[in-house]
Amino acid sequence: YGHYPYWTGMSGQLQSFLQSLTLSYAVTGRAEFAARAKEFCLALADWQVWTDPDYHPNLTPCLDTGHFLQAGAAGLDICHDSFSAEERRTVVDAMDRLGLQPTFAWVTRGEQQVSEFNLEILLNAALGIAALAAWEDLDPARREQYLAQARSYFLRFLDRKRSSPNTEGLAYSSALDEGSIFADALRRATGDTAYFDHPHLIQDLPRWLAYFAGPNRSGGVNFGDCGGYPRPFATTLKLLNNGGHGLAGWLLAQYGIGADGATWAGLLYDRAARAAKPPAGWPASGLVPTIGWAALRTGWGPADTLLAFKCSSSTEGHDHSDQGNLVLNVGGTWLLTDLGYGSFRNEAEGAYSRGTPGHNCILVDGQGQTRRAGRIAAFHADDRLDYALGDATACYDPRLVTGVRRHVAFVKPGWFVVVDELASDGSPREFAALLHCDGTDPFLVDGRAPVVGETAAVRTIRVAKQRAEADVHVLAPAGATARYAAWPGTEANYPPFLTLAGPQKVSRQVFVQVIEPRRRAGEILDNGGFEDGAQGWTLGGEPGSQVAAAVDDRISHTGRRSVRLTGSDPQRDRTLYGQWYLPCLPGALYRASVWCRTQGLDGQGPTLDLTFYDGSRKHTPPVGGAGGRQGDSDWHQMVVEMRAPEGAALMTFRCGMHWCRGALWFDDARIEQLDPKPDLPPQVERRFELVGDPAGGAFGVRMNAAGQEDLLLLNLTAAPAAVAGETVGERLLLVRREGGQVTRVSGGVALGE
Repeated sequence: YGHYPYWTGMSGQLQSFLQSLTLSYAVTGRAEFAARAKEFCLALADWQVWTDPDYHPNLTPCLDTGHFLQAGAAGLDICHDSFSAEERRTVVDAMDRLGLQPTFAWVTRGEQQVSEFNLEILLNAALGIAALAAWEDLDPARREQYLAQARSYFLRFLDRKRSSPNTEGLAYSSALDEGSIFADALRRATGDTAYFDHPHLIQDLPRWLAYFAGPNRSGGVNFGDCGGYPRPFATTLKLLNNGGHGLAGWLLAQYGIGADGATWAGLLYDRAARAAKPPAGWPASGLVPTIGWAALRTGWGPADTLLAFKCSSSTEGHDHSDQGNLVLNVGGTWLLTDLGYGSFRNEAEGAYSRGTPGHNCILVDGQGQTRRAGRIAAFHADDRLDYALGDATACYDPRLVTGVRRHVAFVKPGWFVVVDELASDGSPREFAALLHCDGTDPFLVDGRAPVVGETAAVRTIRVAKQRAEADVHVLAPAGATARYAAWPGTEANYPPFLTLAGPQKVSRQVFVQVIEPRRRAGEILDNGGFEDGAQGWTLGGEPGSQVAAAVDDRISHTGRRSVRLTGSDPQRDRTLYGQWYLPCLPGALYRASVWCRTQGLDGQGPTLDLTFYDGSRKHTPPVGGAGGRQGDSDWHQMVVEMRAPEGAALMTFRCGMHWCRGALWFDDARIEQLDPKPDLPPQVERRFELVGDPAGGAFGVRMNAAGQEDLLLLNLTAAPAAVAGETVGERLLLVRREGGQVTRVSGGVALGE
């Protein structure tokens, strides 16, 4: 991108390479691995700097410095006996001069001592790890300083996290894994357990991770900079699990973090069996008040629903200007989505992806947030009604607005109400609520696909993917419109999204949206028809594979698209598209299939396989496989039917080119559970209507379904109000009529909160 420090990539590769060499030596005892590791350590010792001089002309340390320190530490520690005393002193002197001393000088500056940024986390961890590894050859006074600084930093860090509003999201906050690695080394070297006994690590962190884990092993909520949906804190959770923290093993399974016993991290930090029980005694929904994240959930199972809501005052660099943002996951499918990692390609994309327009937030006259100063002003959770109030007023230019408040209510188990209470500075303004979904053409507006650039009246929006969908009913304002378009300057790399607005500019506006999510029957694979290109699929091949993969918009079995593999070397080309670690039921009969077309194909041909694993991703045989036709063939179906073996919890679907050359196409991939038939919830037909006038501050949303009527009443005023014959003396009240019985459920939030 023209500014990114490429040394970070280079140094990370060197650290990984040295760790792999030293691990190979430890496992096999073969001297050539240690000799090669020593050669690299001595070569690094001959460098003049351990930080990118272009990125940091004053040679202050950066991520690369931390990587080099940990690389040298691995070589010295694990291959210790392969170094002569003189060689060891050469490496240690370089580590001290090029890494430890400048790192210590940096991290002991006042502002760095209280930093929660991932750079300071890595540098303090590297300082402590390198000091321990080089202990016998370091100056005694300096080594004590290095170790004391690292230890005290991480204990202060954990103390601060108990009350700090700052977060970098689940991805970058996982830099704390570096601190856990240092703390584990310190514990093994000295017996010091203060880090692993800290209440933030054993109470707060698991709570955050549990509430914001996507159902069905679909990764974590990607607020802030996240490449995809994160699987966070892997090493920290493994170390907690080793220490007997019961929830840590369940979290590893929920995030799909496997037991990788053949790697550095796996061998060192993944040694204990994993518990499988979800949180006991917790409400299904929860709040992390310090960082302003609320999770409204139906439960902890793979078929459950999660709506995550954010209204935060975090000012960390990898966080975004997206207060009031929400995302929705139904049974493992992300429907209303966050863009994730901010772009550095150009100014327009950066402002969009890290700013308010790229999120499910509010714009005022096309303007987003100028400050990160949101807060969750109220929260309530019980078994029938959840509620969160986010106040983002202070995030916007006060010359434009005097109030931006988003109310989110969850009427369990089936529907959400999102109310935006908006007020300008007194001038008429255009208020807009945004809806984003990744993928290709996921929206239907009143039953039809929207046209890019078109603005049309709207009542219901459907967000549809293969395994789940949600209807968004726009109940207010009357005459609301939806515009479907990409943000200017981002058209090349970001899809269009929906902008909801009222019919004219006003000084006060109330948006009322009802979100009705549901799972769709029978679909296990995501994007099995490749209509969203290769989204959801992973391409993997044997080393040296020459296969080219592409989405084909001209040839398909059904729909508009397929994927094409083209290979030239039958001796090297085994390349497969796959979806990994999908949940399965032990003993269930599955049918995996895909349609295939070939052109000029010779060698062994197309292949399809279905593979099963236990909960720690250890393979459970057998493997089911099928082949396809060679030469030139029209569309034909490859099919595998087999029962999941006992102990299986996960399965992987793969189709591809098996030691052949030529071209082949795949389309309409499926996995079906034949026996027993999957247990899907009954589809409930609901009807929603607005009761009262939202502009008056007290109103309701009525839901009618077969045999049941729910009336959710909201009072945004400061005094009790009458709506539909009910007196509402709190922020919200649910009146449920079912089977001749009337139940009233308080939202638990007083007026004025």
